[in-house]
Amino acid sequence: MTNDVESKPSILVIDDDEANRKVLEMILKKENFIPILASNAKIGLELVKSKKPALIVLDIFMPKEDGFSLLTKLKQNDKLRKIPVILFTILDNEESRKKAIDMGVCAYITKPFDMKEIVDVIKSNLKEFGGIK
Repeated sequence: MTNDVESKPSILVIDDDEANRKVLEMILKKENFIPILASNAKIGLELVKSKKPALIVLDIFMPKEDGFSLLTKLKQNDKLRKIPVILFTILDNEESRKKAIDMGVCAYITKPFDMKEIVDVIKSNLKEFGGIK
């Protein structure tokens, strides 16, 4: 018999806004995922390395280090580059969206967000990248 925790994909949410983290944590738990929360890029990078999440939901605007900078570090690391990243941001312009896609994100979701949309995007990307069956 497999451990239930092992069968649930972990999702790392990196966002400096506590309210966003809490809402996403609630949504992820309801959908039977294991949420891992980080309030900034530095903590997020440490958690990516130690927890190896199935997927990352990453905000762009954060103090000290933004999401694009962290995304660059992830994509330059052979052990981390294949983890799918969904950018989650207030930036709703073609330039940022194109930059994100060029950097290898699997989805770009703007805030405010639709709960069903983010769940659907997470599930479809986990299926595509092998995080869930």
